[in-house]
Amino acid sequence: ENKMRSTLLRALVFAISKDPETYKDGADGITLSVGGTLISGILVPHKTFIEQPQCKTLKHFSDLFDASRDPEEAAKREEEFGLEDTNFLHLKNACYYVGDKPIPANGHNYMSVHINSIDAYNMGELRVEK
Repeated sequence: ENKMRSTLLRALVFAISKDPETYKDGADGITLSVGGTLISGILVPHKTFIEQPQCKTLKHFSDLFDASRDPEEAAKREEEFGLEDTNFLHLKNACYYVGDKPIPANGHNYMSVHINSIDAYNMGELRVEK
């Protein structure tokens, strides 16, 4: 599978992740088609995603993994992290859409989506008028 098939999307996610302070409250809204399911939300850096209460267990394992790595190796890996290493985008206020119904209905959800699973996307959140 061509890992760079979504270069523009990877570049956007990479830029947001490299500047987590600027984008901590979110960047642009985006709507994704993933396996025929619509997902919509606001792009956020990985750092914002992993620090959410709903990601407490995920953060714990991430911290354990980071603590087990050699600090020099971890710093070098962080410095060399590039566009080709950007595999997931992260969303806040994320919803799946089934017909015209958002799930969860309140939209207070964070989500991680593998970039290679995205069939199509457009900038802007999906909003269904009632």
